[in-house]
Amino acid sequence: MTIEHDDIERILGQLRSRDVLTRRILPMEQIPDTFFKHSTEQPVCDWLGDSSLSNCAKGTWVGEDVWARIGDLMTPVAFIAFTSRVPVLTPSHRWSLLEHQIAGMLCGQQRFVGLRLRMRAEVAQAVISIARHWWESNIGCWKPSLDDLETYRAQLRAIGLDANRAYTLLSEGFYPADFSQEALERIAVDPPAFADLLGEPVDGSAESHAVIAFVAPNSD
Repeated sequence: MTIEHDDIERILGQLRSRDVLTRRILPMEQIPDTFFKHSTEQPVCDWLGDSSLSNCAKGTWVGEDVWARIGDLMTPVAFIAFTSRVPVLTPSHRWSLLEHQIAGMLCGQQRFVGLRLRMRAEVAQAVISIARHWWESNIGCWKPSLDDLETYRAQLRAIGLDANRAYTLLSEGFYPADFSQEALERIAVDPPAFADLLGEPVDGSAESHAVIAFVAPNSD
């Protein structure tokens, strides 16, 4: 079970190098496919607002009136996310290994190790608006235009965030923001301290390892 596991290192630890020079950081590509839970499966599809759709268990968002009602049904979820390299994590937080379909008709797959956050009410509403805006945009099928990036940056700045580094991950269904402790405290009701998430120290800043990710349904 890799959804909100209470000691994720029991799973990831066996994959890590023992070389202290690497800080035992695990590259995402070394995590086996079978370790990831897809977001179209329970319980993740419920988190995203899919519980009212009859086709949830089939792994699809297609159903009666979905296209007209999707803006009302989607409930994006915020994560602290590691998308490329995963440091050693403490057993005191409930991490998930997730795969999420992104980029509209491209049907790309974004994998990440994530810690689900409880968003402040005003942030949650703003993130729903962001997800509605980019629904059926197919952003991520190709490189976003400068206009797209400026629009997205303005949406994030309205809630005190930015994507100066994280913008490269922007796709329909996966809306990234730069990580910092300050940003975390802006969006989360009970934000953890980044240092408390780590089982071993890492080189560099928190910003160089994690992103804030708002995960929402993909239109295809």
